[in-house]
Amino acid sequence: MSQARDDRQLKLSSLQNDFQNIKQTQTTYGIPVIGDLFSQNPVDIEETIKSVYFMMKQRVADIDFRQEIRTKMNKADMSNKDLQEQLSKQKLKNDQLNNQIKELQNSLKAAESRSKAEKERILNEKDELSRQLVRIQNKETQYKHELRNKDVQITKLSDTLKDRQAAQTTKAKGQSIECYAPAETNPQFKFSKLNGDSDFNLMVS
Repeated sequence: MSQARDDRQLKLSSLQNDFQNIKQTQTTYGIPVIGDLFSQNPVDIEETIKSVYFMMKQRVADIDFRQEIRTKMNKADMSNKDLQEQLSKQKLKNDQLNNQIKELQNSLKAAESRSKAEKERILNEKDELSRQLVRIQNKETQYKHELRNKDVQITKLSDTLKDRQAAQTTKAKGQSIECYAPAETNPQFKFSKLNGDSDFNLMVS
């Protein structure tokens, strides 16, 4: 009997200690303090009910908050997955663009090399054509000089020819005058007035 009473007293003391700890914790967290559980006073019972009701509401609020957080986290995870997929697609697209840029750069370098070679070839051809033009101009100048010399020679020859032709014409006119001049009478070359006998006729006969 004494042992049972001692156990009951010990249990009551432990409960009172727990009750004090609960009240202190409720005060710390701003929770309405429960009433005296060891009293049958209606006020204590009402306070205990209010405290329990508040804690139940807080528990429901905590559950709702956790559910909301969980929902937001799920949405965030889904959004993160979508972003990861978009990032992967953008990375792939970026890699493709980088490859295209490299190809274009290589093509541009090749085109620049071809353009440079073509430019050098054109410049070389231009230089060669310029040299040929200079040679042609020099030959043209030489030919013009030779043509002027030829013209001078031709003019001189023409003048000489005219002078000779004039001299020959004058000489020919002099000879013609001599042909038409009367011949001296040869006493031995006579014409006959009667019968036309002469030394010429006798010579012919």
